[in-house]
Amino acid sequence: MQELVDIQKRLYPDLLEVMRQRYVLMQNVEHLQPVGRRALAASMNLLNGMCAVK
Repeated sequence: MQELVDIQKRLYPDLLEVMRQRYVLMQNVEHLQPVGRRALAASMNLLNGMCAVK
């Protein structure tokens, strides 16, 4: 498993950070359900799409 993570780090250096951000986003969705995108962005301190999820 660690070998796979090492390969991913070489191919996509920011992959783990993106995955962490998405995980945090999904946790917030789960805790705030039902939630709209504006309320979600406000709860995560995201303004004007500065940290858009790809």
